[in-house]
Order: sequence, then structure tokens, then C-alpha cells
Amino acid sequence: MTVHKLTAGDGYTYLTRQVASADEVRPAGQSLAEYYTERGNPPGVWMGKGAAQLGVAGSEVSEAQMKALFGKGRHPDRDAMLASGQPESATRLGAAYPSYADLAPYAERVADGVAAFESQYDRSPSPTERNKIAAKEARRGRRAVAGFDMVFTPVKSASLLWGLGGPEVREAVEDAHHEAVTSAMGWIETHASYTRSGHGGAAQVDAIGLVAAAFDHRESRSGDPDLHTHVAVANKVCGVDGKWRSLDARSLYALGVAASERYNTRFEDALAHRLGVVFEERRGGVAGKRPVREIAGMPLELIRHFSRRRAAIETRYAELRREYRAAHGREPDRSAQLQLAQQATLETREGKGPARTPAEQVTDWTAQATAVLGERRVSGLAQDCVGRSEPTCDPDERQLMDLAGQIVRRVAEERSTWTVWNVAAEAERQLRSLRFAMPEARERMTEAVVARATGPGLSIRIAEPELLAEAPALIRDSDGQSVFVPHGPSGSPAATSCSPRTGWSRPAAPLTVHTSTPWCSRLR
Repeated sequence: MTVHKLTAGDGYTYLTRQVASADEVRPAGQSLAEYYTERGNPPGVWMGKGAAQLGVAGSEVSEAQMKALFGKGRHPDRDAMLASGQPESATRLGAAYPSYADLAPYAERVADGVAAFESQYDRSPSPTERNKIAAKEARRGRRAVAGFDMVFTPVKSASLLWGLGGPEVREAVEDAHHEAVTSAMGWIETHASYTRSGHGGAAQVDAIGLVAAAFDHRESRSGDPDLHTHVAVANKVCGVDGKWRSLDARSLYALGVAASERYNTRFEDALAHRLGVVFEERRGGVAGKRPVREIAGMPLELIRHFSRRRAAIETRYAELRREYRAAHGREPDRSAQLQLAQQATLETREGKGPARTPAEQVTDWTAQATAVLGERRVSGLAQDCVGRSEPTCDPDERQLMDLAGQIVRRVAEERSTWTVWNVAAEAERQLRSLRFAMPEARERMTEAVVARATGPGLSIRIAEPELLAEAPALIRDSDGQSVFVPHGPSGSPAATSCSPRTGWSRPAAPLTVHTSTPWCSRLR
């Protein structure tokens, strides 16, 4: 799962042009409803407790609704409300989006800054000085945030099984994907539905829920099978006091990785339950990166063929890293790596071809797969992947503590202190290969392991500052913590910054539960 800001105005046009219309250019005058009908695309759907509060949850997303909410910060049904005689004030969801002065394009402002530097110092700026100029202009270009675009995408083998496995398999994969998205969004809503109040927004208070619009897409920009869902979360939430304010996005960003890992785990569970598929680590992964788990039986050459978009990004990213090393004399840090990855993604971004119906897409994908594998292997692709089984698990207390210890060891290898979200993300990874008889059993298992990993037996809570300890006891109902302590990163036993217990030593290599012998088979 990825998270990107949507700005007011531009955010609205992005939603209609690139999300709601799947990057396809609609003819002048064609509505979203006509687009969905003509091209066979599923319409967007409103979701979230905030959407339910506004009376739109579960209904189709219209262009007018998106313009009202993401473009103007008003009730999605603003136009209908005004048409029925309600006043404009009834459509307001708190304060209007702030407006900022219009500036010249970012690239033009950076170029002007470089020219001014050269004029003043009679030389070109160094790479560090140029970065400072660029950073200064980036801070000047403020735009009101209308929302956040979260993208949920299964692994490539799942998209290939979905695209080439036939109608029944396609329906099962879609259902598993939607179940995982719903689970992840429900978890995000539980832990990220907050707003801020008080002077400077110092207090973080509970909100009723999120207002979100979900859109399913079927292919990548290069035309490969790529089942994924965009969930556009509005930057408008209603506090428990009944006032509409902006979403406190700190929690949304903090738990992003954990939510992504949760989606991946729930998708594996849901698909294994429906089709009996087995996931295994992909061979030939990139050194130093987490292994990717693909569906067993899906040919690696087919995955590579239909990963052209990723291959183009990785090739350009490698080039940018070499250029960075040559310019700076060192490897890029994590922040620079992220910037380079974003640059590689944008520079390799292709324009989408003409819109295609699902039938046209499947015909094209089948022809390509046949050219790679041959007709016989393609016709038996689904049979090679489905109908398998894995043993279920029921760990006891000792095994729970063993898992919690392994999770802490792995997290401690990457950071000196950690939050509950870091532990939750690692717990999802470590538990992903295990299967449970019921979905509720996985939830209990995950919560139990996270609680033990962040508890006094394995982690030490970093004490809050004395100033907070002496502050008035203004408590959030959702987690029982002070409103002056953000939910998740610190404060509660299950949500705390932690460090290893005194006397604990790091292992030479990370410990994992994924081995050639299924870990769960050794629980008996």
C-alpha cells in the first residue's frame, strides 16, 4: 500500500482523470457513469464510518460528489442538497480549504533560484546548494490538502492468476482482494481516525470515522494485468464533539507500512481459503530487500514478462543511484533513496493506451502468455496454482513468546527504538506464512504477539516528558491516553516507543519463522 497527498483543486482533477477514469482520457462531455458503462469498469464506491454519517456509504461515486468533497471540501451531496432548497451552510464540513498565493511552476522557480545564485556568487551552485534552493521552493509551493490516495495492490502472481485463470478464479481473486482492502481500511479507521483541536492543534481527539471513495483498476500503465484499488480518503473528519475538522494525518503516515503488511497477509489468507493456493518466497530476490511471496505454480518467466513497468522503474532507479554516487561521492541515504525512487517512477511514467474492455484485456493477456509459455501451459495455469492445502496452527504461550522475541530481534536490527506500528508490521510479516482455522484466530494471534513484543518482557517503554505527565488529564475515549500524546507512537502499553531490554544481545542474522519445514507443523 502507498499513500500520496491529494491537493484541493489539483487533487480533484487527479481523482477524476487518473483515479476514477483509470488514467484514460474521456471524450468531452462523457460523464463518469457513461465511462463506467461503456468500458465495463466498476464504479467507485463510498466507504468508511464518516461516509455512513454523511449518508453515502455503499453508494456509487459520482463526479459531482467528488468535486464537492475533494474540490471544495463540502458534503458529497452538495448539489442535490442545494437543489432541494437547503442552504449552502448545510453543506459545509467545517472550515473551507485554505487558499495560497499562485506561484510559477516549481521547475521554473528552481531555475530562477539557481540563476540568482550564479549572479550573486559568480559560480554555479554545488549539488548541496542546489538541493537547498530546490527545498526552499518546495516549501513555498503550499497547496491545501484535500485528501490522501492509498493504493492496495496484490503481488504480480495474484494479478496474473486473476487475469488468466478464467471467470470463477477471477471472481475469487477479486473477492479476496476486496476482503483484504476492507480489513486494512477498517484497521486504519480504528487507528487513524483522529483530528486536532486547541491552540496550534496541540490536542489529538477522536473522530467518528473516515470518508473514502474506492476505485478498482485492472491494468498497469503498460497494459499488464494489475488488479489494484485506489482508496481516496478525504481530509475531512467529524470529531466526537460534532465538529468537522481536518484529518490528523500523522497516524495515517505512521501506520502506513503496518497497514500495507496487514493487507498482504489478509489477502494471502483470503485467497488460500477460496482457492487453496500456497504462497512461497520468489527466487532470485534483490539482496538486502524483503523477499516477495508469490503464488506457488505461477511461472517466474511469466511474472517477469508482465512486470515491464516495475522493470523500467528499477532500471532508471539504478541509473539515478549511480549518478547520485558520482555527484556526492557516497550512497544516498533513505530520504534520498525515496526521492530517487519517486523520480524514477515519474520519469518512466507512460501515457496509457486507448481504453479496453475486460474481454479485450483478457484476450491480449492470454495471447502474450501463450507466446511466453505455450498454449498447453497457459490452459493449465489455474490448475497448477489452486487446490493445494496447508496445515493450520494453534500456538501455545511459549510459542507466542518465541515469536514475539523473533519480532523484536528483527525490528532491533533495523532501528534502535521502535513504535507499535513497527512491531505490528513485522508481526504481519512473521505470521504471514501461518494458516489458522478461522480469521478471528489470526486477529487474536497478531494482537497477542504484538502485546508481548511491546511488553515489559521484551521492550522498555521510553518515558514521556515530565511536562506531559503533569498536564491536565484530558483523555481520549478510543485508547484511554492523553490527548497531548499522539495515538500509536507513544503512550500506551500497546502503542509505545520501545528499546531492547537491558542485557539483550542482537543475533548475527535475522530470525524468521519461514523455513523449508512449515513452522506450524512443529507446533503439534
